[in-house]
Amino acid sequence: MVEGTNEVAAGKLIFQEIVHGEGDQSFVEYNVELVEAVNKEKSTGVVINPRSCLTGNLAFLSVMLGKEDFETWWCNFCEGYRTEFQQKGQVFEAWTIKKLMQQHQKNVSEELTGTARMGVRRLPHLKEGTIVILPGLHGLLGIGNQIVNYNTYDRIDQRIERITPEELLLCKTKPKNEELIRKEEANKDVWMNSVDGGLKLKQSQQEYKGFVKALCAPVSAQEKKKKKSDLHDSIKALESDLDGFGNRIKEYKNQTKAAKKKLEALRKQRKRAEHSLYGRVEKILAEYNIKRAAYHGGDLNGVNTIRFMDKAKEIMEKNEATLLVGAQERRYSSIQDQDALQGCEASPPALEQGLLHDERKGPDCRVLRSDPGPN
Repeated sequence: MVEGTNEVAAGKLIFQEIVHGEGDQSFVEYNVELVEAVNKEKSTGVVINPRSCLTGNLAFLSVMLGKEDFETWWCNFCEGYRTEFQQKGQVFEAWTIKKLMQQHQKNVSEELTGTARMGVRRLPHLKEGTIVILPGLHGLLGIGNQIVNYNTYDRIDQRIERITPEELLLCKTKPKNEELIRKEEANKDVWMNSVDGGLKLKQSQQEYKGFVKALCAPVSAQEKKKKKSDLHDSIKALESDLDGFGNRIKEYKNQTKAAKKKLEALRKQRKRAEHSLYGRVEKILAEYNIKRAAYHGGDLNGVNTIRFMDKAKEIMEKNEATLLVGAQERRYSSIQDQDALQGCEASPPALEQGLLHDERKGPDCRVLRSDPGPN
C-alpha cells in the first residue's frame, strides 16, 4: 500500500484514446497509464498530475508519519507543543513530509531524545506529494463526548447530585495525579537532556565500556581501577535518579487507575438509585437511538457520536430542562429541618435562586447542595 501511494504521489497519469481498425470495423479503447515521467515526443494522451490522499484512524496515521508511539505533548499534525496549542488563538505550521524527514535527520545526527525530537521517532513511510487528511470522525468522537460529559454528566456530579466526601475526593484525585504525571514526565525529559543528567549518564556509560582507550596518558593499574570504580559509582547514582522518575510515574498511574476504578463503582451505585438524573438523561439519548457503548468505556462510538452531533442543539435543550427540574427537586428535598424552613419563612422562589443562607432570617435557614456555585 505504501509503495502504491508513493508511486501515485510521484507519478503522472496519461489518458489516451486509441482507435483500432478502420471504418465500420473500428472501435475505441481508452487507456490510463501511471508513469514516473512523460515522454513528450512519444506521448499523445492527456497528462494529469494525480493527487495522493491518505486518511485513517490516528494510530494508523501516526505510524505512516513516523510518529508511532509519539510523545503526546506534541501535536500529531502541526508543530505545536501541548502547553502552546492548548492556549486559545494559537496558530502553528503544519507538518509536511519534507519537514518530518528533516526533523528525523536532525534527531539522528544530533542524537536528540524526548521533547527535542518534536514527536518524530523515525522516517515517515510516505514520500512528498501525499496529502494526509485528519480523520473527521475522530474529531467528532472527542468533541461529541466532551460535550455530553462536560455539559451533562459532569454538571450532574458537580452541581446537582449529592455525592459523598469519598467520591468527591476520588474525583479530585484523578486530575491531580494526571498533573503530577505530566510534571514528572516533563522533569524526566529535562533531566535526560541536561549536562548533569541524561547526557552525563550516556557519556559515563560509553566511557565505562572503553575507559582504558579514553585515557590520554599511560596510567597504573591502581589508577585504572580507581577510574573504573568512580565511573561505576557515578553511573549507578545517575541510573538511580532515572529510575526514580519511572517509579514515581508508575506509582501515580497506579493510584489514578485504582481511584478511577473505585470512582466508577461508586458512581454506578449512585446511578442505580431511585430518581437518578443519569437515567433521565439516558432516556433522552435513547429517544434518538443513541447508546453509550460499553466497549468504548461508556463513551459514544462513531455512529452514536454522529447521531448526537446531528441533533446536538435539540438534545442539549432537553438535557438542560431535565437538569433544571432535577436541581429544583434536589433543592426542595435538601431542607434540613422543615421547622427551620417555617421559622425563616423561606419561599419557593428563594429556593430556586439557590440561596444557601439568609442572614436576615437567622442561621437556621439553610438549603444544602453539593456545590454552592451559581444556578
